[in-house]
Amino acid sequence: MKVFIKKIIPLIIVGVLCVSNFSVFAAKDKEQSKASNKTKTRKQIKYDKDGYRIGFPKLDKKEYPEPDRTDKALEEFTNWYLEESANNAESSQNDSGTVTTLDLSPNPPTGTNTMTFSVDDHGSIFLVHDGYCAYGAYRHAGLFNGDRFVNLNSACIATATPEEGTTYQTPNKFRSYDECVALYVKNVTSSQIDSVVSWADTKVEADIPYKIKNTYPNDYSTMYCSKMPYGAYREKANKNIGNNVITWLPYVVLPLDLYLDNDTVVYKEAL
Repeated sequence: MKVFIKKIIPLIIVGVLCVSNFSVFAAKDKEQSKASNKTKTRKQIKYDKDGYRIGFPKLDKKEYPEPDRTDKALEEFTNWYLEESANNAESSQNDSGTVTTLDLSPNPPTGTNTMTFSVDDHGSIFLVHDGYCAYGAYRHAGLFNGDRFVNLNSACIATATPEEGTTYQTPNKFRSYDECVALYVKNVTSSQIDSVVSWADTKVEADIPYKIKNTYPNDYSTMYCSKMPYGAYREKANKNIGNNVITWLPYVVLPLDLYLDNDTVVYKEAL
């Protein structure tokens, strides 16, 4: 019996030590996992009495004619986009780091800009222009997720395209147009911005199909590029940034509507 006890006690001690060490390592792994999922550190957002962000530039908006919401203009764009995307898929000159400039003839695109991106752009709306577009000056839009941003190849701009539906695109794609502007929305708190970005993230994860004609602004069963930031701010920050959008009729919120709205502010632009 004594011999048995002498043999079993060391085994018990070893077992206790193993369990203890495993618990320590598991706790460390859990803490590391938490750390990797933490929200990135960003500048604190403050607003003045007029709703403008303190410490952010306020650039003048250009005067553009109202966008063309006719079915003809929207159909022209959608048909052209799908055709151009198919052509680009066959070209070895295009890769995941670039994007078609979505130019509609007769004006060819120049296709580059020097827009900068950082984690402090979290929740910002990016719009791009290039050449002639059937429905307005700005042809594409997306909502920036600063927590996903690492570099210009990061998939961090929530949007929607005819061939992919809801998706993330890279800053490099938005630099492949001849002009890019960044907008923030007045008087939206940091926590609201987090909710706005999270809402867009769920739409990308849901892989929602693209549709731009005959849709309601507050129906998110389908999506198009500018509807992503519009819907996110409408649902999570109670901001209607659609330039007096009509929500009870089929109505398209175009990229230019986001630009022209009184609650959006241009703070960066690049050519």
